[in-house]
Amino acid sequence: FSPDGKYVATASGDKTARLWDLKGKLIQEFKGHQDWVRSVSFSPDGKYVATASGDKTARLWDLKGKLIQEFKGHQGLVNSVSFSPDGKYIATASFDKTARLWDLKGTLIQEFKVSQNLVLSVSFSPDGKYIATASWDKTVRLWNLQSKLIQEFKGHQDGVNSVSFSPDGKYIATASTDKTARLWDLTGKLIQEFKGDQEWVMSVSFSPDGKYIATASFDNTARLWDLKGKLIQKFKGHQGSVNSVSFSPDGKYIATASDKTARLWDLKGKLIQEFKGHQEWVSSVSFSPDGKYIVTASDKTARLWDLKGKQIQEFKGHQHSVMSVSFSPDGKYIVTASDKTARLWDLKGKLIQEFKGHQGSVNSVSFSPDSKYIATASGDKTARLWDLKGKLIQEFKGHQDGVSSVSFSPDGKYIATASDDKTARLWQIRSLDEMLVQGCDWLHDYLQNNADKSDKDVCDGISKK
Repeated sequence: FSPDGKYVATASGDKTARLWDLKGKLIQEFKGHQDWVRSVSFSPDGKYVATASGDKTARLWDLKGKLIQEFKGHQGLVNSVSFSPDGKYIATASFDKTARLWDLKGTLIQEFKVSQNLVLSVSFSPDGKYIATASWDKTVRLWNLQSKLIQEFKGHQDGVNSVSFSPDGKYIATASTDKTARLWDLTGKLIQEFKGDQEWVMSVSFSPDGKYIATASFDNTARLWDLKGKLIQKFKGHQGSVNSVSFSPDGKYIATASDKTARLWDLKGKLIQEFKGHQEWVSSVSFSPDGKYIVTASDKTARLWDLKGKQIQEFKGHQHSVMSVSFSPDGKYIVTASDKTARLWDLKGKLIQEFKGHQGSVNSVSFSPDSKYIATASGDKTARLWDLKGKLIQEFKGHQDGVSSVSFSPDGKYIATASDDKTARLWQIRSLDEMLVQGCDWLHDYLQNNADKSDKDVCDGISKK
């Protein structure tokens, strides 16, 4: 469809693309390709269409059928073409195992060497910061515009249920169904493994000073560890699996979610308070930034409590059990995850915003450090970044199974995701302007340093780079 919804464009095996009005009247025919036209896309302003063909080229046309530009260079058929949201670039996907980024003059900006297999599809993220490629090897990969593949963490022997950043942002911790938690640096190097739980590890959290981690387990316990893997304390008492664990902001207490209760403990394992009232298992617990309240998620509701166990507020509206709940860093809001949505509430229980779009259950939700964005993790294999008005900013694709947990880095530049596909992944949140400036700086330096070479040599060098 055209952006204004008034026209459709079609791509055909007859080597043409065609423009139609909604009554079926043929408006324009785009002729020139030497093979099947496999994909067609409108520019965001609706003034152009781009086509991808089995003749190894993509082409840019105005709506009168005039050829504006041809994009040559792929060694295999071009299967997909997509415009960037600002309309300044197109991305192509080819059976030559690459995707490519071009400006509208036909200049190759970047090449993405995707895999050892055919690239079937390419798409820009809504904010233009990344492209996603889909390949015959059953994977989707996310790249920044400088062709950098953002990190993947491999090693767990089963699904990864939870992921958390250290307060200084230098490490992540993961919790897995393989009965272990693991500590990693941001290059994907395994620093430490935490063994001892007798069942699945459901949740992991850093202490505010970064010296300890706490784990929640299916064996009805929570555990406190130092970063060398030494068990410091075990928290016993719950009658069911412990689904979530969280440190108080001052690091003096932890809260656990389990059975139909949440519990507050000191770090020596002493039970301080029990929070009763939910009708089903408590799946998630979070402290307010000032440490005066906790919020719990359970039976289609979230509940706000003071630390003496008194219920302050109930948040009703979800159609299924609430899987995750989180306070905003400024303490003004909470966000809940359930069914296929996330919801933003004020502390009086008023619904502020609903975040719709996921095709599977929303399992986890997290606020950015500046309280301006939320990230959601879903059973549809994606994580998403939203502003507080419910606008989708970015989608993170690549996991092969449901995404169970999502967390922001302390500086807000990254998110980490945990999945049932046995991996955690680190993704970069960067502005398009920032990346383009870096790309232009590099290009300027490269051209200056290679001014004595022929145009062809320079272009070949840029393509390889």
